[in-house]
Amino acid sequence: MKAKLIGSRPKSSRYTLLWSGIVMAMMAVSLVMLLTIPAATRAASQNPEDTVAVHLDGNDIASNNTNGLTFKGFGVLSGNGTSALLMDYKSEQPDVYAKMMKTLFGGSQPIMTNLKLEMGNDRNNSTGSEPATQRTESEAANVTRDQGFQLVADAKKINPNLKVTILRWNAPGWAKTNDQIYTWYKNSILNAYRTYGYMVDYVNPGLNEHKPDLAWAKEYAKRVKTDNTGFKNDTERQLYNKIKVVISDEVGVGSFGKDMVTDSSLRNAVTAAAITTQPKMTALRTSRHLLISTTRKCGIVKLRPLLATPTTGLIRAPESVEQVAH
Repeated sequence: MKAKLIGSRPKSSRYTLLWSGIVMAMMAVSLVMLLTIPAATRAASQNPEDTVAVHLDGNDIASNNTNGLTFKGFGVLSGNGTSALLMDYKSEQPDVYAKMMKTLFGGSQPIMTNLKLEMGNDRNNSTGSEPATQRTESEAANVTRDQGFQLVADAKKINPNLKVTILRWNAPGWAKTNDQIYTWYKNSILNAYRTYGYMVDYVNPGLNEHKPDLAWAKEYAKRVKTDNTGFKNDTERQLYNKIKVVISDEVGVGSFGKDMVTDSSLRNAVTAAAITTQPKMTALRTSRHLLISTTRKCGIVKLRPLLATPTTGLIRAPESVEQVAH
């Protein structure tokens, strides 16, 4: 009977364990060396625990940087009839009004960089009506009726680079077709330019807080870019042709994400995609701005944080969309 050797292994097994141990030791040494490289490259006089000063200059941006400037600022919304008191305030307390305007729109780094107007239409704007800029199809537009256009004029004097956006809750009774809506918008925009000297930068041709009409958005963009009638001069026409289109401004729907991704003609037509509050929407891979409007009433004006995000990456956020709103 042969005795059984207990506790011994074949030589090949021992060699395998030995080589495994050597390999693991080499990997550990390599990892330690890798982790110590930053410390080794520090100046001899600097200790690892020393504080390092990092200087950030928001104005020092490369000319080809299109994705680094995610947050664009905040904006003021004039609408729902709540801004009507501003003109009374301006008349009765001009010094305080001027100080308020300089606080919001003045300085080298203004707090508010966008002013958004809900077009007056003589109809309900959720908390009240505003006077229509054009009450009949044959009437000449008159933007001095709408306090929002006057507010923009005052803000533009302080910050000529202020961006101006218009949209509508409703339309005057006579403007029932898209052709008539275009006429109303165009007449009002040109009247503002001729009266106050500024051209609107962005237009949402659709209805506020409703599912967007994608075909109309593309058609409106085409008309704006190619329109060459009814202008007083080439400068006026060229400025008008540069107006950019905002799509949607819907609330709780989130319906345009897939179309913005798959429809190149829509992306070419639309400069900014807007939403109100935080609707769940499909992740959007696009180079367009994302405007988010969150309703916050503040005294006699309604303030909405406004953020523009030019990005070629995926726009996403917990449960909904990245909290970015121009």
